[in-house]
Amino acid sequence: MNELHYFINETLGGNKLPVTKEDVKRVICKRFGVTMQQIEGKSRKQNLVYARQFYMYFMYKKNLIRTKTEIAESINKNHATAIYSINKIDSWVKLYDDFRHLAKSIDDELEYN
Repeated sequence: MNELHYFINETLGGNKLPVTKEDVKRVICKRFGVTMQQIEGKSRKQNLVYARQFYMYFMYKKNLIRTKTEIAESINKNHATAIYSINKIDSWVKLYDDFRHLAKSIDDELEYN
């Protein structure tokens, strides 16, 4: 946590700063080693697909964009892709420890940025 966040958290009595769209973009890109241009692209490489799916999942989970259609359009996809991605990651987080740990670590990084 940088000094400004530390100061604000201490001043506000430990309240966390709200997560922003830019936080999600930055954390997902860093975690998967990709750029936003790659996430918005058409490649079906597995790491890019997972990055896209986690991006949509966290945008939805954190209520940063109002609808699934708007989430999809933010990365040049359609609403069906967003629905599929969010449901897939949500179910995989419930079923598989690896995905649960990955989602938890991304969530922790978002909360403490």
